[in-house]
Amino acid sequence: MNTWKNRAALLKRRYPAQFEDLPNYMISIDPGWFEPIEEACRRINALLTNEEKALFRWRQIKEKFGGLRMYWNEGGVYMDFMSPDGLEHVVVEPQNPRLSAATRERIAGTVAEAAAKVATRCQTCGEPGTLRQRGSGWLVTACARHVERPDSPDLEPDED
Repeated sequence: MNTWKNRAALLKRRYPAQFEDLPNYMISIDPGWFEPIEEACRRINALLTNEEKALFRWRQIKEKFGGLRMYWNEGGVYMDFMSPDGLEHVVVEPQNPRLSAATRERIAGTVAEAAAKVATRCQTCGEPGTLRQRGSGWLVTACARHVERPDSPDLEPDED
């Protein structure tokens, strides 16, 4: 079975420096989004020099408010909240980054592209999907078949 823990372990094997010391529970990837996330990791790995690879680390990868969040050590602090006008995003940039501004910009662009790809892709199966609200009120990106979470152990986070 391709569980959350297995998907996290696969990314950690392929890109060990990016995920160094990151516990599996901080990598919450539904199966329908794995490919674009893995592609982002591959592209970032290719754009970093060996020196930069030693500086770059993921801090968390997850779904939030139906969108992809990929937090990294020099990517700033992100805050999402619901306002009367809808979902709002605030980013506080790091004060003393070690990666160059150009490198941080390329990484941020790769992360933004991954987020844009999954915004039209069902989290569960990878087929075309849209942002939807479940009966519980939770926002998800899903196809019509997967709006309500299917009863599947593959979609539950693993305990570390």
